[in-house]
Amino acid sequence: MMDVKKNIRKRVIIAVLLGVGLVACRVFYQQEEIACLTTKNLLPSFVVNDLGNADSYDYERMLLLLTKIKEIKHAYHAKYADEATENPPRLHLPEVKELLTDFYREKERFARYVLRVKYHYKGDVPRKRGRSLHHHEKVFAKAIRDLEKMLRSL
Repeated sequence: MMDVKKNIRKRVIIAVLLGVGLVACRVFYQQEEIACLTTKNLLPSFVVNDLGNADSYDYERMLLLLTKIKEIKHAYHAKYADEATENPPRLHLPEVKELLTDFYREKERFARYVLRVKYHYKGDVPRKRGRSLHHHEKVFAKAIRDLEKMLRSL
């Protein structure tokens, strides 16, 4: 009789612990979903603003510059294309120079933002964020190299 009571008691304890564990997992996943939704709702644009108002970077400005460089690259390659179209896109040298200076300015802004982020995390930036920042620095460097190459060939 004692063995049966002990077995029943152990099974009840295990069932209760499993139930508590399931409820805890559900609550944890619900909190993660709510956090994701609120983050998406709080940041509808590309403005990163988790370091305070003063320490943010406007990614929309970078995206605008990248769309401009895409148009200039299109015009550059259309100029050297074999087939001649009726209305080829125009490539203006002052516009390319202005875009290059904008990229240099933006690269400097982004470098200052990266320094603020490193200072905020006391030099130990989370891996995912650090990789993202490094990728954006590479994008700036590549865009600047492409523009300089276009200017040299014109």
